[in-house]
Amino acid sequence: MTTKKGVAFCWLIVILITLVGCQEEAPTPAETTTFQPETPAPQPTTEIELTADAYMDSGLAHFQQGDLAQALADFNKALELDPNRADAYSARGLVHRNLGKYEQAFADYNKALELDPNFAVAYINLGEAYFSLGKYEQVLADYSKALELNPNYTLAYYNRGNAYFKLGEYEQAITDYSKALELDPNFAVAYDDRGEAYSSLGKYEQAFADYNKALELDRFVLS
Repeated sequence: MTTKKGVAFCWLIVILITLVGCQEEAPTPAETTTFQPETPAPQPTTEIELTADAYMDSGLAHFQQGDLAQALADFNKALELDPNRADAYSARGLVHRNLGKYEQAFADYNKALELDPNFAVAYINLGEAYFSLGKYEQVLADYSKALELNPNYTLAYYNRGNAYFKLGEYEQAITDYSKALELDPNFAVAYDDRGEAYSSLGKYEQAFADYNKALELDRFVLS
């Protein structure tokens, strides 16, 4: 099995703003990294807001291109111009996390949630940071909070399933992977990871069925 380190990013970047690379080999599901405003930002009404939006757009473009230094500079400038942008703090936190600066990342995610307690994506990004540190119980809390705010958040179910898998709670992982697949029947990686969970329970017939479905949707998913 190929771990899904970043596959969910490739999936979510189409929705708006997401990071993920491709998988590294390992016997367990991998983490995903996500930044994605759930709802459109308010329409700018002042020149300052317009300029802050421009820096946000520039920062997101640089982030997607892997230019973290310039992305950080752009998000800093956006916050200098508009210090009340929860999305800018969450985006900057994602940059910090990818730079290995977890203390700064946590500070930014928490600031985003202070400004907007209903910002589900900030909980996802916060959970991903804890995932990277192996703090899976905290991961479950953050993903569950994201799902309270958005019960149809496919990636939250998938990511929470990965956390359950890491904790050896395979039945719970299967439940979350199944919910993700209910919301997105073409989510090949979720089939692959659910197959891994079935295999861990000795349910090989279900595991092979999921592996085959994953390959049907994406022939590279197991490569």
